[in-house]
Amino acid sequence: MRLTREANLGQGWQAQLFDTGEMLVRKAETGQTTWLPKESVDTLIDIVAQIRNERAERDLRNHFAKETN
Repeated sequence: MRLTREANLGQGWQAQLFDTGEMLVRKAETGQTTWLPKESVDTLIDIVAQIRNERAERDLRNHFAKETN
């Protein structure tokens, strides 16, 4: 298993994504950790992508609404 990506999630939380598709989420100060299986990580990625798409569409609508006023 090889680490492919790391991210600071804020408020002391770190996420590590591995080449297996699994993710480790850890809070260093408390030692709390959670392993997410690949299927859960895939679902989380889909949710984030959907949110980003919805925001981009909203921003585009708002941009054009301002131009027409």
